[in-house]
Amino acid sequence: MESALVVVVDKCCNPLLLSCRTEVLRIRNHKTTRRRRHHHYHNSLLHSSQSSHHLSFPVGAETEKSATSFFSQEPVWPSPNDDIPFWKRDFPSWDTSSRVPIDIDIAKDYDLMHIIHVTAEMAPIAKVGGLGDVVTGLARASLLRGHSVDIMLPFYRCIPNQQITDLALITSYNSYHDGNWIPTNAYRGVVSGIPVIFIDPSNQFFKGPHVYGGSYDELEAYLFFSRACLEWMQVTGTQPDIIHVHEWQTCALPLLYWDLYQVHSLKQSKV
Repeated sequence: MESALVVVVDKCCNPLLLSCRTEVLRIRNHKTTRRRRHHHYHNSLLHSSQSSHHLSFPVGAETEKSATSFFSQEPVWPSPNDDIPFWKRDFPSWDTSSRVPIDIDIAKDYDLMHIIHVTAEMAPIAKVGGLGDVVTGLARASLLRGHSVDIMLPFYRCIPNQQITDLALITSYNSYHDGNWIPTNAYRGVVSGIPVIFIDPSNQFFKGPHVYGGSYDELEAYLFFSRACLEWMQVTGTQPDIIHVHEWQTCALPLLYWDLYQVHSLKQSKV
């Protein structure tokens, strides 16, 4: 088709046809250039592959093997018929570092803030699913950029205290629940280089052997936790710039914030 069009253009002097001929030649040259580049790239890959046979170890073999095994695995979804419920299984944790890496050159933000994450999970001490990894990752990223970060977490009885450093009682106060003021302790510690505030009520909440599935009403427990976090901020005069709530467990906190606490005490926070 290109050749036929070129012949027609050669026999005519119409400017439009001449411009068509120019475009056809441009396309033809472009295709030729692409073929040459592809041929050169293919030869370079072939040369690289042949050279790798002279090495004493297989280049990228472990990476390729792990990637293949990962993508070949079928996901296993929880089922009501499982012998062990998903919240009682030992989930692997990707958080193996005991501190925030300080040898990474990351530019600091110019508008630094105080951020509080209110969450039901945190890797590696209270991790059930991906929520714990997300919270720890976000907190680390913010710390590396120069922000002040705290994580507020229920003090589950199942938390391994040996993974918490500098654990100390910082506040004793009362928090409201179901017509009563519940004596509550707040502890501060450091987990994987991140400051954590643990909320420990004196009632039965969060006293089970696992993060979830205790002998208490979890809905009531997390409603209490959401308010207890705000109550602690009010009692201590803490005014974070951002209160970041995570998942359904803390979804009541924004409602409580705007209904009860923003008017009286927490005026500058954004939820």
